[in-house]
Amino acid sequence: MISPHLTQPLIALTLAISGVAIGCSNVTPAPDPAIEIVMEPIPKQPWAASGELVDIGQFCAAGSRAEVGLFFPDGTPMMLADFMQGIDEVKANGGTWEDFEFIALEEYTCDDGSGSFTMREESGDGGRWEVVSGTGAYLGMIGEGTHAIVTDLETAEPLSLRAIGTFRMGPDNS
Repeated sequence: MISPHLTQPLIALTLAISGVAIGCSNVTPAPDPAIEIVMEPIPKQPWAASGELVDIGQFCAAGSRAEVGLFFPDGTPMMLADFMQGIDEVKANGGTWEDFEFIALEEYTCDDGSGSFTMREESGDGGRWEVVSGTGAYLGMIGEGTHAIVTDLETAEPLSLRAIGTFRMGPDNS
């Protein structure tokens, strides 16, 4: 039997624990940082993004992508003529667009004016990418992932590119 002088403190402790449990059940989980960006392989590539960060307004839903730098796999700069010649050589040897190896810096600019971010992308189907800088709402953003290339079965030309990865927004947007 519990002593009557211990009953009130036990009731208070039980209520306090219940309050903590109820308070914890109302905690909103962090948004899922997974984003998918789908774009067409044309100049000033338009893109559309989807994912929970887009749904809650922390990541813009659409924009355009432009190349701001091309590099050979060893990191030396590549001219556009080198890029075109490399793709032609790979195709002449029976390869496809995905077989040409290069590194590109790509700037993604949001249509809504919220800012832009630059990704360092490795070529090829399943290539890796990572965020290297950002402006506006994307200042301090980090992220990494892979991309997949959807190609025309007859010509082996790219039809679309899907970048899939996770993003952590900058200090102001967490």
